[in-house]
Amino acid sequence: MSRYHSTFYELGHKDDFSAKAWKSAFSKENEIQWDSEQSGSIQYFDDDGEQHSLIINYKQGHGLAFSLDRYNKANFSRNRSMLSVGQPSEINSFECADSGVTVSLGSFVPFEAAWPIVEHFLCEPHNLPNCVEWIDANKLDWPEDY
Repeated sequence: MSRYHSTFYELGHKDDFSAKAWKSAFSKENEIQWDSEQSGSIQYFDDDGEQHSLIINYKQGHGLAFSLDRYNKANFSRNRSMLSVGQPSEINSFECADSGVTVSLGSFVPFEAAWPIVEHFLCEPHNLPNCVEWIDANKLDWPEDY
């Protein structure tokens, strides 16, 4: 049984979580596929029951926003939530995505910069990739209706 799981319907591979199997979903020529998928996540489950989730949201013209979250199995509480930083000046500006999720506009990174983040997660799900800046989600001024 795989320690990985994906909520994507059309992107990536449900049974193969190798970097090679997922790379094409994050290539610029396949960006059009994101218009229908919009968002999803890849999860990794530890032996001790912790879940590491890479949550990905797409916005045409902005790229992909990433949230790297860690959950405790005992009560499914979120222990950590780190957001990618693509536009620091927009980090406290928010928008409700088509999927219904509130997303920081500053967390979007250009589509071309997304693959190294995903590749790192598929190889080292416990560690933050250093190819992008990250910010603790608790440090943001989230809207009240978040």
